[in-house]
Amino acid sequence: MRYLLISEELVPELLSAGLEEPVLLFGKPPVAFLVVKPRHSSDYGGFSLDPAELVGIIREAESRGLKMLGIYHVHDGPPIPSPRDRFFMEIWRVFWLVRSSSTGSLKCWSVSGECRVGVV
Repeated sequence: MRYLLISEELVPELLSAGLEEPVLLFGKPPVAFLVVKPRHSSDYGGFSLDPAELVGIIREAESRGLKMLGIYHVHDGPPIPSPRDRFFMEIWRVFWLVRSSSTGSLKCWSVSGECRVGVV
């Protein structure tokens, strides 16, 4: 089972995200220590990102020696990937962290299934 570690300093930033508001996690595997909240729209029961902005964010991070490690967002229901999430997991092979707004529970996913996540 794969795992992702999140720097403790990022927790407040993640918890402040609203429904379907994506937060991109960057760092050096397996530790994420930088977040970016890109502009997004939340049409169609999910979020979408501007491809040009996303490429720019990733290039900027890579120029600093960082990798995109994950995508965090909040669901109204249980913390499981939606069909739309599963589709994009095939394209963006990073960790997908999904938090339930109703229970506060968090789960980490990848294209191969559930993963472990911890705070350091």
